Amino acid sequence: MSPNDENVRDPQEVRARLVDALKLDLVGPWTSHEYADEKLPGWVRPSNWYLTGFLIPIGTPPEKSGDIDEDEDMEEIPEKAGLAEESSEERKAAKKGYFPSSMGLSFLVQKETRSVEVLVRWGDYEKSETPDQEGKPVSIWQRKAREEKIGFPLNGENRPVVRNIPGSDGLQLHALERPINA
Repeated sequence: MSPNDENVRDPQEVRARLVDALKLDLVGPWTSHEYADEKLPGWVRPSNWYLTGFLIPIGTPPEKSGDIDEDEDMEEIPEKAGLAEESSEERKAAKKGYFPSSMGLSFLVQKETRSVEVLVRWGDYEKSETPDQEGKPVSIWQRKAREEKIGFPLNGENRPVVRNIPGSDGLQLHALERPINA
């Protein structure tokens, strides 16, 4: 293959496309992406589609805050598994996993920095219906890409600052400023 071949791409373009592909696979489309308002089939849960980056609101009812399909493999647990005094129901309850409702991120800024601006991107998925090729309604998950910028003043106080994210139905950013010795 010669350097003049049309299929040869600039290495920086190749890297940029790989980074975009990884971001799309891990956390999903961003606001300006062509799939920002994607529609997933109703039988595919968005929480299973992307490998990282989903949260559920604190206070979500218990029946919606865990994996609804998790109990399907419970028949595989032999009755003899666990302690003799544990019932099958107790083992099921102990196995129950709950979805994450928060995440943390730490970063350093220069001592002179007086404010930071955080760009929060997420997608809200709602169950919906759309007509198929024959006009019959089929279940889908409709994604709505969301994005907000939130500013935080840095004033040297060592106490949490909470900012509600507008239009997010409950998302919040909590910031804690702490000086470090370098």
